[in-house]
Parts: sequence; structure tokens; C-alpha cells
Amino acid sequence: MSKCVFAGCFDPFTVGHLDVVNRLSKIFDEVCVVVSKNAEKNLILNGEERLKLVSESINLNNVKVVLHEGLLVDFCKTYGADCIAKGVRNTVDFEYETMQSTVNKKLGEVETLFLPCSQDKSFISSSFVKELLSLGRDASEYLPRQIADEVQNIYSKKLKDKLNK
Repeated sequence: MSKCVFAGCFDPFTVGHLDVVNRLSKIFDEVCVVVSKNAEKNLILNGEERLKLVSESINLNNVKVVLHEGLLVDFCKTYGADCIAKGVRNTVDFEYETMQSTVNKKLGEVETLFLPCSQDKSFISSSFVKELLSLGRDASEYLPRQIADEVQNIYSKKLKDKLNK
């Protein structure tokens, strides 16, 4: 059985992320979406909140969603994953992910699969969506429909609270 891991902070989970998951689910027998706890990033939502939203976005039998803190290669070993899949939008993503893949290979003998993102989603990022929301703009077209309203409400409130501190 072929398994891959698709990891990220997903703050928030976008239609670009969902597109990658849908495509991976057609390539691998099992896909594990790993919502990472990353203390270095300026996250709006905690891990459990992000896990809930990502889970609500995905309705595929061969995809599961988990929360993980620690080295991704350690998770891959425990999970029995064949590789880490990375969606790449541009050369900047590719350069960063290439460095990460080298580290992952050295630390855990895990291969990395680079999946170019769909052209119509190449400009979508969590940062872009957060910026729209912080400005009070509608970001629903960039979010999975199952969570668009919820994300907009939660992020708008949290971003306003953060700005008012």
C-alpha cells in the first residue's frame, strides 16, 4: 500500500491545499494530511482549531487528517509513509522545499514528491487569504466551500482582536 504525507500549518487551509490533497488521493492508496504545530510561525488558530477546519474540508475515503508536533520524518517512519508530498507554486517554493527535502532525506531517509500546483491556484497562499481577511475582504473563493463562512468569521474576529491588542 502506498502512503504519502502532506504537511503544513494550514492557517488557513485553502482551495490550493485542497486541490493538492485531491490530486494526491488519486495517486496514493492513502494520504495523511498532517496539521503541524509550528511555534516559529505567527499562527492565528491553534492546532486543534486548524485540525477541525482541515478535517471538515476533506471528504475522501483514503485521506485522514492528524495533528503532529515534532519532526515530520519521525511521523513518516511511525506512519509508514513512502514519501512526503509538497505542492509547489513557484520557484521560491521549489527552492525552499528542495532544501527541506534534502534535510528530510538525511534525517529520515524519506523521499519528497514535488507536485506543481494547478495553474489557476498558483497565486493562492494562506498569507494572501489572511491579508484579505484582515482587510475585511471576502476570501470565500479561496477557501473550501465547506468551511468558507466559518473561516471568514473566525479569522476576521481573531485578526481584529490581534490588531486591537
